[in-house]
Amino acid sequence: MKFFSRAKEVWSKLMKIRDQKLDRQTLIYLLITAFIVLFIILCVLLIVGGCQSKKLKEEALKPEIVNVRGYLYHGPEVSAFRKCDENQEYMVTGDIGVNVWKIYTDLVPEPYLPVYVEMKAQIVKNDDNEKRTDYVGYVVLKELYHMSYESFGCELPKNYNYLIHGNEPSWKIIIDDSRGVFMQVDGSEEIFAAYSKPSVIDNGIQYKLMSGSSPIIIKIRKADTYDSMSGAYYGYSSYVSFKGKAYYGEALPGRPLF
Repeated sequence: MKFFSRAKEVWSKLMKIRDQKLDRQTLIYLLITAFIVLFIILCVLLIVGGCQSKKLKEEALKPEIVNVRGYLYHGPEVSAFRKCDENQEYMVTGDIGVNVWKIYTDLVPEPYLPVYVEMKAQIVKNDDNEKRTDYVGYVVLKELYHMSYESFGCELPKNYNYLIHGNEPSWKIIIDDSRGVFMQVDGSEEIFAAYSKPSVIDNGIQYKLMSGSSPIIIKIRKADTYDSMSGAYYGYSSYVSFKGKAYYGEALPGRPLF
């Protein structure tokens, strides 16, 4: 700001004295001073502009932590991930407390076969100086929500709040804040309930619903869970109480995470 004030001051003086007769030495001094001030201002503007440009570039390359879903590949030499809506691949790193690669090797018959995953990850894209052409960046795993080998995966929309299911007997529940709650048991019995907001419980949430005159209690907790038939991994467990029966299974988050 001092530079701008000084430039304004010099310019004002030049305007006042343009019709006055000054000696040669004074005039040269004023012109040199004005040139120096304007040159310094130009340098300052270039530096500020450069810093802003660098900041914008850094913001564009700043690692973002997001919920993503797609396909994971793993083998002795490399681990890679591809988003559902992209054809580019990222290298994969990170230790999230869950043995991701143990889950992977238990699911697939051989290395490098794709498994469908839903996870929280930090995405780091390569900058212009990096010469890698095989990967566009890398992802750091933060939390694993789901991993499945035999799955429709990206083909299925996430148009629900939670998808809950279990075996013995086979059952599933779809929780949708706009359409209500649908439960199906053994592929035939169907139960409906109006949606109501869940309450917070220890390490999770709880829904208290009514299907006609029968209450339905649904509890979803953060806990490592495996499908008893497919071996698929889920980061959330579920418990349902309805008409004196208890159902145990897994839970898959939908919107707003995805």
